[in-house]
Amino acid sequence: MTKPIHAIFKEKLGVKGYPRYTMTCACGAKLAKAALDISKNVGFLFPCSFVVYEDVSEIYVAHVSIMKIAPEIGLAPADEMQPVIEMTSEMVQRAWSRF
Repeated sequence: MTKPIHAIFKEKLGVKGYPRYTMTCACGAKLAKAALDISKNVGFLFPCSFVVYEDVSEIYVAHVSIMKIAPEIGLAPADEMQPVIEMTSEMVQRAWSRF
């Protein structure tokens, strides 16, 4: 699912000319379930996403692994999250390799 944040700002807030900023939800049901089966608290970090935005004619793509963050901030046990982190890493690497 893709959310064009700039379009939402225009529609909901009347903001015109906001630079293009799009969020793409990247966490599929399989990954979400795997993480939530370990700790329901991981859901506090959802959605898993990438962002794509423009700034002064440059295009940026960014992603932060919420699966890696969850154990770091005490939302899930690191040893139990490791398989989910590895699965997420493989999926992200496959996605990046297409660019």
